[in-house]
Amino acid sequence: DGTFPHLSELDPAHRNHPDFRPNPERARLIGRRIEVGGNVFPTTIWPNLQILSCWMGGTLTPYLSGLRSHIPGADIRDPGLMASEGRFTIPIDDNTASGVPDLNSLFFEFHPADGDEKVPIGSAEPLLLSHEVEVGKKYFLIFSCDWGLYRYHIDDIVEVTGRIGDVPLIRFVRKGSGYSSITGEKLSEDQVVKAIESLPDTFRNLRNDLVVAPVWGDPPGYLLFIEEGPDLSEQECCTVGERMEREIRGLNCEYEAKRESHRLQRLRVALVQPGTFDRIKGEDIERAGGRSEQYKLKRIQGDLEFANRFGSYRIIET
Repeated sequence: DGTFPHLSELDPAHRNHPDFRPNPERARLIGRRIEVGGNVFPTTIWPNLQILSCWMGGTLTPYLSGLRSHIPGADIRDPGLMASEGRFTIPIDDNTASGVPDLNSLFFEFHPADGDEKVPIGSAEPLLLSHEVEVGKKYFLIFSCDWGLYRYHIDDIVEVTGRIGDVPLIRFVRKGSGYSSITGEKLSEDQVVKAIESLPDTFRNLRNDLVVAPVWGDPPGYLLFIEEGPDLSEQECCTVGERMEREIRGLNCEYEAKRESHRLQRLRVALVQPGTFDRIKGEDIERAGGRSEQYKLKRIQGDLEFANRFGSYRIIET
């Protein structure tokens, strides 16, 4: 009948809000759509939904397959790479994280993102202009603007995905700090994200809460942290770990070499208690003084002490 069954539990200010006025016709329409489709999707409630705007690059990529299944027939448009310091890219197409640099607002320079990918302040050389970057290569984004920032190194790594004339198309890949290297393997966040993306749809819900972190040993190695749950067996967790290990070895030749020479252990699965990721998220937000919607969990952690933040964990063997 279009009513909200828990209306009496709300305070008067919210209870009398126009949004809570009954709309029986709308309720019947949604009910009929549920009867036909069996699920409630955004397109169930908004059948004319044509486009959804959300970020698509970096660590958000694993969420996209699940999101697309909830908005059949609608496109996704990335709003562009931006930060408090300014807007960096303007999207020009749907279903891609790539966009053109906002050349009317900022002056862009690019520093190759290779080697150790740690660029000390003031030593980012060479600096390339927009027409000098190469498709398929990754770069640190450095910009200057007329509101006071000169050659500002924001520590964002972008990939050049194409060109429109002399103007490159770029997409956000990760922060420069999003990598780990304990034996020279230089395991990056985008490689871990790609490995997560390779997991079959049966593990879709698991993709959102996976973190890889280094641990010392003889030899050292990495742990894949997974929250325990009633719907996930230990064997399934081992399967996830094996697939991730295989994908990472294929994506990172240095990791593969270190594994072959036994300088790195294989990726092992560590089970943590339910709610652990939410706890860590809360701690990070409180420490940074930010908001929950600004928080992004890094899929690869470079600090050897990070594993201690999980408290107790249980390593399972295949």
